Amino acid sequence: MDADIVRGVLLQAGVVATFIPHPLPAEGGAKLAESIPDGYPIFISTGNAELDNLTYKAAKAAWIEEHAQDYQKMLNSAAQQ
Repeated sequence: MDADIVRGVLLQAGVVATFIPHPLPAEGGAKLAESIPDGYPIFISTGNAELDNLTYKAAKAAWIEEHAQDYQKMLNSAAQQ
């Protein structure tokens, strides 16, 4: 799911979102960042933790379903770190 699409939907609902990048470990973070495919969902904090978690989980599940091979590559790459 594209972050701009999510932002647009949230704005239409009157929600202002702050986009936060994935947390990366201090060591090896660059390699891990390289393993995260373009378009992978990001967590958006709106101040409503319950809604934010549900929204992220739904976006992540939809992305994984649509990009199963990319997700497997990401997992394999992370396991090698």
